[in-house]
Amino acid sequence: MYDDLSWRPLESTPGERSPSPEDSKTGSILSCLLLGSDSVEFPTWKALFAATFCGAFVLIGFVWTRRRAKALEEERKGEDSEMDDDVPMDEDEFSPVGSGVAFGSGEMISSTSTTDGGPSSLANSMDDSSEEPEAPGAANNFSSMTFEPDETLAQERLERLYPQLDISKHPLPRRWSNHDRFQLLTLSADFLRVGYNGEGKTHKDAAALRADNPIPRILGIYYFEIHVVHQGINGYVGIGLCEKTVSLNRLPGWDKCSYGYHGDDGNFFSSSGNGIKYGPIFTTNDIIGCGINFMNKEIFFTKNGEYLGKAVDNVNTENDLYPTIGLQTRDVLIDTNFGQKPFRYNIAADIEQLQRATLRQVMNTRLSWKKNEWMNRACASWFLHRGYTRAYEAIAKIHGTELDPADAELMEKQRALRKMMANGQVSKTISALEKDMPEMLATNKELSLMLTTQQFIEMLKKRSRSRSRSKQRGSSVSIANGSSAPASSSRKRPASDSAPHPSRNTVKRRTNGVERTWEDPDKPCSSSANGNAASRLKEDIKNGQTTNGKAATPAPEDVEEEQKPMEREVSVDAMTTTVVAEEDYDSEDGITDGVVDGVLNGYSQSDMAPFEKFAEIIEFGRTVHELSQTFQAPQVQLDMMNKAFSLVGRSWSEMKHDDLFDPKQRQDMSEMLNIAILGHSGKRTTSLLTEHLLKAKMLERTAQRNNVGGAAFTNVEDFMMNGFDRTILRDEDDKKLILDQSEPIKFADDMTSRPAGDSSFYAGKTILAPMVRAGRTPLCMLALKNGADLVYTEEIVDQRLIASKRIENEVLGTVDYVIENDIVLRIDPVKEKPRLVLQIGTNDPDRAVEVLKKTQGDIAAIDVNMGCPKPFSISGGMGAALLSQPEKVKQILTSLVAVAEIPVSCKIRVLDGREETLEFAKMIEACGVAALGVHGRRRVERPGDANRNEEIREIAEVLKIPVVANGGSSQLKCFADIEKFRKETGASSVMVARKALSNPSIFREDGMKTMQGEIEDFLDFVCEYDENFTATKYVVQRILGGEQEFDPRGRQTVLAATVHEICKAWNREEKFVECKKARLRHSHKRHLKPDPETGICFFDISFPPKRLRMNAGAGSPKCVLNKYCDEAEIERPKYHLIHRKSDGRYEAVAELCGKKFSSRIPQPNKKMAEQVAALVALVGLEQRERLAGEWED
Repeated sequence: MYDDLSWRPLESTPGERSPSPEDSKTGSILSCLLLGSDSVEFPTWKALFAATFCGAFVLIGFVWTRRRAKALEEERKGEDSEMDDDVPMDEDEFSPVGSGVAFGSGEMISSTSTTDGGPSSLANSMDDSSEEPEAPGAANNFSSMTFEPDETLAQERLERLYPQLDISKHPLPRRWSNHDRFQLLTLSADFLRVGYNGEGKTHKDAAALRADNPIPRILGIYYFEIHVVHQGINGYVGIGLCEKTVSLNRLPGWDKCSYGYHGDDGNFFSSSGNGIKYGPIFTTNDIIGCGINFMNKEIFFTKNGEYLGKAVDNVNTENDLYPTIGLQTRDVLIDTNFGQKPFRYNIAADIEQLQRATLRQVMNTRLSWKKNEWMNRACASWFLHRGYTRAYEAIAKIHGTELDPADAELMEKQRALRKMMANGQVSKTISALEKDMPEMLATNKELSLMLTTQQFIEMLKKRSRSRSRSKQRGSSVSIANGSSAPASSSRKRPASDSAPHPSRNTVKRRTNGVERTWEDPDKPCSSSANGNAASRLKEDIKNGQTTNGKAATPAPEDVEEEQKPMEREVSVDAMTTTVVAEEDYDSEDGITDGVVDGVLNGYSQSDMAPFEKFAEIIEFGRTVHELSQTFQAPQVQLDMMNKAFSLVGRSWSEMKHDDLFDPKQRQDMSEMLNIAILGHSGKRTTSLLTEHLLKAKMLERTAQRNNVGGAAFTNVEDFMMNGFDRTILRDEDDKKLILDQSEPIKFADDMTSRPAGDSSFYAGKTILAPMVRAGRTPLCMLALKNGADLVYTEEIVDQRLIASKRIENEVLGTVDYVIENDIVLRIDPVKEKPRLVLQIGTNDPDRAVEVLKKTQGDIAAIDVNMGCPKPFSISGGMGAALLSQPEKVKQILTSLVAVAEIPVSCKIRVLDGREETLEFAKMIEACGVAALGVHGRRRVERPGDANRNEEIREIAEVLKIPVVANGGSSQLKCFADIEKFRKETGASSVMVARKALSNPSIFREDGMKTMQGEIEDFLDFVCEYDENFTATKYVVQRILGGEQEFDPRGRQTVLAATVHEICKAWNREEKFVECKKARLRHSHKRHLKPDPETGICFFDISFPPKRLRMNAGAGSPKCVLNKYCDEAEIERPKYHLIHRKSDGRYEAVAELCGKKFSSRIPQPNKKMAEQVAALVALVGLEQRERLAGEWED
C-alpha cells in the first residue's frame, strides 16, 4: 500500500504477505510507468541470497518450536487429565506442613515460616505478595498459568456465560487484587488462593481484599464462588460485595456499602455490625457462591450448589461493587472461582431466565396508538430509499397517497444504477449517469473519483484474472506481424505532460483475434466502439472540462461481471535489441529520454516485456490520479486509490483476497452512489427506518455507558437479524421486572421539540457569567437575589466531575459533588437549580456525555467552555484551544445534543477573521445547540482591549438561535448599561462577568447597593451554604477592590485566616454562629452505634495537625471534653492507646460515662490520637457545639 502520492511503501498490514524481492522489482517498474519515476534500484543477487537464507533459517526454527511446544502440551494434558476441575482437591494437598506448598494452577510464592507460636505455617506457605503482579517472575507465571491449564477454555466459558458483554470494554473480575488487600492476607502466584497471616483474636485482626475489577453493572446477574479448603480455627470467613472505599481491616458487611455472608454463624451483614440470621454455617470443603441481580437489585448466596435465597434487596448499585472475602482466623485457606472453572451452582439457568424476562418486558411494552402509522411511514421511507417502486406504491395506498410519476422514474433509474454498480459494471453506470444525470457528475467530484477508482479496480481484477488463466494454459498471443514490443508502450512517461508531442505513435495489437489500435494518449484521438476513456478523460482534465467533476466515460474495456474475461499476452524476444529513439520534450534538463540500444532507463526490453499487458491499466491509473489532483479529495478516497495502484503487477492469487476485490466493496460503492443520487434529487439520504435503528443502537450504547442493569441483554442487531422467540411472551414464571409506564412512549416523529435545543431558556436573559473561583453557590444565589435571570457555575473540568461522588447533603439541603473532602460542585436544588447552567471544560465527547448524564438531573442547562484563554484550560486542550478544532467541537456538541434532556449551549470568543467567526458560529448552530455565548475579544486580547461589539452583532444577525453577548464589563456601570450593551451587540441576552464580581448588585434595576451591603449579603450566603475560606476571601477582596488597603474592615479581611474572622470583620459573626449551630443540631440526629463485639462507638473522623496550631487559642477537643465533664460532675475520660505495628501509627479509645469512643483512622502520634478520640466523644455525647473556631469542620 501507499500512504500518499509520493508512493512511499507502508508496512504490510496484518494478514498481508511481505513483498518478495520479485515483487519489489515488479512494483518499481510499474511505479515508474504509472507516475513517471526516473530511477529504480533492483536488489542485488547477494541481497536476495541473504534474504532467502535467513527466511529458511527462521522457518526451520519456527517449525521445530511449534513441534516441541505441541509435544509438551500433550504431555501436560496427559498429566492434567487425571484431575477433575469440579472436584475439590484432597485436604492433604494443603497440609500445613512446610513452606512453598504448590497447589492449584500455579506455583506458590513461599515466605519464611514461623514456629514460635505465631501464625501457622499454612498461612506462611503463601507469600505476602507484596510485589506488584507485574513484577518479574510473577507476570510470567501469571500469563502462562492464568486460572486453569487452558486460558482459552476459560475465556470461552465466560463468553458463553455472558455472551452479550464486550469484555474488552467491561472487564470482569478475574483474580484478587494485590493492591486492594489487607497486609495480613497472603496470595498465591495466580492470585486466586488466599491465606491469613494474623492473630485472629479481635475484630482489629480482620482482613479483607477486593477483586481486580469491579462487576460490570450492565450484566443482569453476576456470580462467583469460593471453596473453603480449610476453615481455620474459628471459621471467621466472610464472602460478599463491597465498594472501593470500604475499609479492608473489616469483614464484609460491617461497614457502609459492604455486604457479607459469614461462615461462623450463618448471619448476613448489610452495612452494619449487627447481622441477621440468613443461612447455615459453612466450613471446610464447602463451596459458597455470591451473586448479584442488577435488575432486581438483589444479593443472594449459594452453598454447595443450593440456592439460599435473597439476602437483601434494593441494593445501591450507583457505584461499582467488587467481589470481596474477609478472614479473621488462623489456618484458613480459600480457593476462588471467578468463572475459570465450571460453577457448582447452575447460574447459567438464572441468567437465561432473567434474559427472557427482560426481553418479554421489552416486547410487551405498549406502543402509542399511532404505531401502525409510524411503522408504515418508516417502511415507506426505506422502500423509497432503496428504489422499490411497487412495494412503495402498495404501502402508499394505505395512506391514500399516490407515487409521483417523476419519483417513480427516479426510483427505477436509481435501482438500475445500484444493480449495475453492484455487479461491477462501472462503465455502464458512468455512461448511464452521463446520459440521465450529467449535472450530478459535473458538480460532484468526489463521486467522479469514486467511480473512476472503482473502474480501475474492476479493470485490474479482469486483467489479473485473465493473466492468471493464460499462464495456466501456457499460451500467449504474439504482437501483430511478429514485431518486437512497441517502444511507445514501454518508454518512460511523466506524471503529467504539459505539451503535445510532435509525433503520434500508433501501435497495432491483436486482442482475441481482433486487431485494435493503441494511440499515444498525449494527443486527443477518436475512440473505438468502446472508446478510449483514459485518453479522453486525461484530455478533458487538461482542457479544463473536468474541473466540474465530470467522470470518465467507459474504459478501454467494459469490465462487466457477465462478460468473459479478456485474454491477452504479449510475447517479446528477449534477444531483440531494436534501436528506437523517442524524444521526450518534457525533460527538465533538455536531455531526451528514450530507448537506446534496447535499454530504457536501465531496463532492457526483456525486463519490460511482462508489463506490456498493463499499459492500458497504467494509463488509466494515471488519469485517475490526475483527476484526484483537481480538487481536495477526502483522505479515505485517496487511500483507496493508492491501495489499488499498489496492487498493479501482482498475481491474482496474491491479491484476490484483498478487501478491494471483496463483493462488499461493490456493495459499498453501490450504496454511496445511491446516497449521491438521492442527495442530488433533493431526497432524504437516509431512511426513517435506518434513523430509528441508529437511534435504538445509540440508546443501547447509552444504557451500557451508564451501566444500566441488564443492558447486555438487549442487542439491536440480534433483534433485527435473528428476531426473537415469541414463546417468551407467554412465560409467566420468570422473575418479574418493574417497568415504568406512567407516560406514553414517544417516538422520534412524535417529539415536537428537543430539550437540548430549547432556545427559550436563553432568550432575553441577563446572566451571571462563569468565573473561576467565584462562580459558586453563594455568588450565584446573590446574583439571583439581585435580579439575574440565569447564573453559570465556574468552569469545572470534566474529569473532576466524573471522579466526584454525588451526595445529598441533608444538613445544608444541597446536592454536593465531592472528591474526598473537596466540594467540586454544590447546588441548591430548590432555589438555584431551575436557573443554573453548569459550564464544563472538556475536549472529549465521551467524557462530556458522561458528565451530562451524571449531572443533568441537578441542573437546568449545560454549557461547554470554548473561549477561556487561561493556561490551565488551554494546556488541557479545552477552552479557547477548541477554536482551532472545529471537528472536535462538532463531535462534542452533537454527542451532548443527542442524549441531553436539558438545553445545551457553548461559549466562544471571536476568531481572527470575521468570516471565520461566522462560519464557526454557523457550524455550532447546525449541531443543534440552544444558544451561543460570544465574547467580543480574541484569544490573545485582554480586558483592557476594546470589545468587538460589531462582530457580535454580525453573528446575532446570521444565527437563528439566541446569541449571548459577553465582554462588555468595562462599559457597564449600572443595569441601564446592560440594556445598552444588548442593543449595541444585537444579542438576545447579555452575560456579565467582572462587573458582577466587583458589584454583584449590578443586576438590580432599582439601583446598586453600597460596598458594605454587597459584602454583607454575600457573607450571609457564605454562612448559609458553608462556603470554604479561600473562595470566600477571594470574592470579598474583589468587591473591596482598592478599599482593602484603606478600609479597616478590608485590612482585617486581608489578615483573616478563617471565615469566622471575615464575618467578624463585617458584623456577620452572629449569622455565622447561628448557621453553625443549626448544622450541629442537624448532625446530632445521627447517633453512633456501638460495635457489637467491643462496644466501642466508632466515628471515622480526623483532622490535620495544622488544625491544632490554627486553633491554639480555642480549646482543643480534650480540653472541651474535660470542661464538659467538670460541669456535668462526671469523671473525666480515660484514654487507652493502641500502637499499630503494621504502620507505627496510633489509635485511642476515650472511655467515660460507661461508653467507649474511637476513630479507626490512625494518627501519627499519641497526642493526636487522644484528641481525635475526644472529638468522637463530643460528637457521641451531642456536645459538639461546645467546640469553638473551626474544629467542627
